[in-house]
Amino acid sequence: MPELPPIYTSLILCSDVLKEDSGVVSAIRIVDTFIGQRPAGVDMTKVLALIEFWILVIFKCESPCDFTATISGSGPKDTKAMNPQSFPIHLPGDVGGHNVMVRVTLGNAPEGLYWFSVTINGQVAQRTPARITYPEQTTEQSTPSQIGPSSD
Repeated sequence: MPELPPIYTSLILCSDVLKEDSGVVSAIRIVDTFIGQRPAGVDMTKVLALIEFWILVIFKCESPCDFTATISGSGPKDTKAMNPQSFPIHLPGDVGGHNVMVRVTLGNAPEGLYWFSVTINGQVAQRTPARITYPEQTTEQSTPSQIGPSSD
């Protein structure tokens, strides 16, 4: 296999990804911490908690090239956070690039630190961390707060 030219990657975790007909991609609400809801006194091991987000990976290269990119994730204590997903990528070089968008749903995800990675032909190209937490809510926190100016 011929040696690849330098490939530049961005790995972004976000709440949503929009792709326009023109091909322009927007990452909405870039995040690195996910705060789940835990009602007061509830044992989270007995509740189905879903954490949902998108992974957006942007690939760029100065000259044309082809490779396989794999996106994967691991959770606390090296548990698998998602099944690895592989994609054949062609980069035309110059300003052209390639975007990969993956929807992730973590069910019953334990609290802790997670790592999401993209590899290129088996070599780690980019990693980013995310933290999941379930702070216990008090009665006051469970009540929706007023949004906007006060009426005082």
